[in-house]
Amino acid sequence: MERKKKNTIRITLYYVICVLCGAAIGFIFTQFYLVNGIGVHNLSLTQICIRLVLLIIAFMLQLFLHEAGHLIFGLLSGYGFVSFRIFNIMILNDHGHLLIRRLHLDGTAGQCLMSPPEPVNGHIPGLLYNMGGILMNLLAGFAAMILIYVCNDNKELIEWLFQFVLFGVVFALLNGIPFASSTISNDGANAIALESNPKANRAFYLQMKMNAMLSEGVSLSGMPEEWFEVPDDADMENSLIATIGVFACNRLMEQHRFTDMEHLIVHFMSIPNGINDIHWQLLKCDLLYVRLLSGKQGEPITSLLDAPVKKVMKTMKDFPSVIRTQYALALLHDQDENRAESFRKHMAEISGSYPYHTDIMHENDLMILAKQQYRRNVEQVR
Repeated sequence: MERKKKNTIRITLYYVICVLCGAAIGFIFTQFYLVNGIGVHNLSLTQICIRLVLLIIAFMLQLFLHEAGHLIFGLLSGYGFVSFRIFNIMILNDHGHLLIRRLHLDGTAGQCLMSPPEPVNGHIPGLLYNMGGILMNLLAGFAAMILIYVCNDNKELIEWLFQFVLFGVVFALLNGIPFASSTISNDGANAIALESNPKANRAFYLQMKMNAMLSEGVSLSGMPEEWFEVPDDADMENSLIATIGVFACNRLMEQHRFTDMEHLIVHFMSIPNGINDIHWQLLKCDLLYVRLLSGKQGEPITSLLDAPVKKVMKTMKDFPSVIRTQYALALLHDQDENRAESFRKHMAEISGSYPYHTDIMHENDLMILAKQQYRRNVEQVR
């Protein structure tokens, strides 16, 4: 309850900031149009559609530049390139070869992942990497402002450049003003945590290292066990450190240590924690699977099938652990073999484009276990 209350306050503040930014930008936008004599009242439908397309292009370009900023300033800080994603299209570095893959994560329009430099005196640089996207948005906006001054006789170009500048400011504000909740931990908050909290800095290093090794085909079980030491309860309230707790659960799942994983997730449920919302719903999917596999029904299952989990299952329907959980639900909860088979086929369909092949391998193993348990259940009924 305390976690939910704190999260509600933070989310409310976040939306208040968004509304205030939107109101300020709307006022500036209106004044800009009035001063420059730009209007839409005499435009045809085709011209209005073209303007909307150009507006979307301005947004997409600033989004691309934001992630490119993380990449450029990360490289300058000694990081190595791992992957670059805009929406669900990912460019993955596979042992020096660039591959196109698909990955959708709720709550993220883009993401640039990099392999970290080795720590010096227990510390890795994180400030430029995290703030690089913001710096790139502002630099691009400043360049566009210069172009507005130079091209002051071209109203259509001025209009688009001004939209481009405003999107850059929005990206910079929403990512630069430090903000963290169970659903959002922005670049500003991460930068402060990395510089002020040695444990958070270490956790960030481990997350980046794990992601880099996953992209190289190394499973979580193949990584050093000490990387997955479960943080203390107090440290679990920090969103960066809490991610190590999530990886610890994922590793237990991969090793089929289902009882240990269930106990750990239930423990996390009982304490205040900084696990972000997407990770939290995916952990509940894992808990659903484990309980189904152990033969539990009724409240232990229905209590986990709440609205947030159902939403994630819908919006992240191509995510392997979600497909595996849906498969287990169809077999072990609904006894619907045809529906289960559709999820098995879906897993096969996404396996070629999913970036982390070891995940697919382990999820297929878990689906086999669910199928075996289903057959035992059928035999017992007979």
